[in-house]
Amino acid sequence: MPRLKHPTTRLYQLLPGKSGWARIWITDDGCFTCISDYGNYGYWWGDPGCEFRKFLTGCDDDYLSGKFSGGAREYDGDRTLKIIREKIIYERRHGERRFDRFAARAEWDRARDVLDDERGFERWIGNCEPEDSVRYAVFYEAWDFASYGAPSRVRHFLKNVWPEFVKALRVELEQEAGSGHLVGTATP
Repeated sequence: MPRLKHPTTRLYQLLPGKSGWARIWITDDGCFTCISDYGNYGYWWGDPGCEFRKFLTGCDDDYLSGKFSGGAREYDGDRTLKIIREKIIYERRHGERRFDRFAARAEWDRARDVLDDERGFERWIGNCEPEDSVRYAVFYEAWDFASYGAPSRVRHFLKNVWPEFVKALRVELEQEAGSGHLVGTATP
């Protein structure tokens, strides 16, 4: 996409409600700026390869979280707990040193600590002593279970604001297509 001398700027507003509020500005040359309940974001896609609004409607959360988080990552207690509980289930059913149902229940309950924060995860690992041979054998590489992802504010922005924004873009693009205005298409 060639650089535009005077790109068009568009404003989209999500009024306060159950999804929060946001003001989003985009320009035809690939610039995105947002202020919202869930943080302020900006990125400039130098060459999105198609009409910018169309490009934005095709972006997924993983891609966008990388752009909007600036590489920042944060401990994800929910995902960590899920990984640990999947391991408990696997070991209960298929592991070499299977947990009996009482040990599995105790571990299931003990794992709730990881939800709090990284310190809760560290406390959970601290309970993994060599004296408890089954638990130690199963969780000796427990540090690998910690999950990190985009900051929660970015995840909430993508969950609450982004879908409403994309819906507005799609409506706008459909209206323009119906009125005969040229809408860009992706280039191969």
